[in-house]
Amino acid sequence: MAIETLPEPSIPITTPLRPRLGFLTATPIIAAATICLFLIIAIAVLAPWLAPHDPLLLAPAQRLKPSSAQFLLGTDGYGRDLLSRIVYGGRISTETIAVPSPITSEMRPP
Repeated sequence: MAIETLPEPSIPITTPLRPRLGFLTATPIIAAATICLFLIIAIAVLAPWLAPHDPLLLAPAQRLKPSSAQFLLGTDGYGRDLLSRIVYGGRISTETIAVPSPITSEMRPP
């Protein structure tokens, strides 16, 4: 069985950032992943302004409400807005990744 190789793309991918950040836009998949990563970081940084409600505010009268104009993703069992909790949860997850990553990147074997 012969191994077939894929042909080279006929149109090179070029962007304005290619000379400095070429590794982030080398292929369409890496470019899409980079855009998603930057969006997640932007949402995490802008969480206090993007979240429509306080993520910790308990509202027992609003518990388990479906999606509506007031609560875009509905509420949980305690009446907390799910969209606000997801936005603030992204902030916590981003901090959890950002702190140990530089530390572990320096801990490589000699």
